[in-house]
Amino acid sequence: MAVKLDFLQTQAPVNDTQLDVPFLYKDLLLDLKIDYTRSPELLKTQEVSDVTAIFDYRSIAQSLNNLFRTLPGQKILNPVYGLDLRKYLFENVSVSVGYIIGLELNDLIPIFEPRVYVTKINVESDAENNQYNIDISYIVPTLQVTSDNKMEKLSVALTQTGFTII
Repeated sequence: MAVKLDFLQTQAPVNDTQLDVPFLYKDLLLDLKIDYTRSPELLKTQEVSDVTAIFDYRSIAQSLNNLFRTLPGQKILNPVYGLDLRKYLFENVSVSVGYIIGLELNDLIPIFEPRVYVTKINVESDAENNQYNIDISYIVPTLQVTSDNKMEKLSVALTQTGFTII
């Protein structure tokens, strides 16, 4: 009972430029984990390194995770940012609702994350478990110059309790 959006099977744009920097995208990992570095010196203060930088594909994956976890209106300076798929949480699980979810994702992901090119969206209706399993395959055209057509995948389960990013 899966919905496959076949019209997404187009070729991604190609970027011909070469990059001179070791990374193109840099972001902060917002999952704070407090790590202490210990020094053998007696009077030296302990350093706390709780903010970590992430780069390129990991940075974009983090941005997509934030997009799924943010509801419109939660970001003060950008109140339209976020996916509001919670309106489908208490609907009956069906193929037609799965198709609507797929179309909404196809429309909104390029608006809020223009660095990615979505190649495939697969929404599987699981009526027995009362959930939708969403698989999104994407590529990052600006990073394709340094790698060999690396396809990334994001899997999300939409249940009555909310989102679970797999």
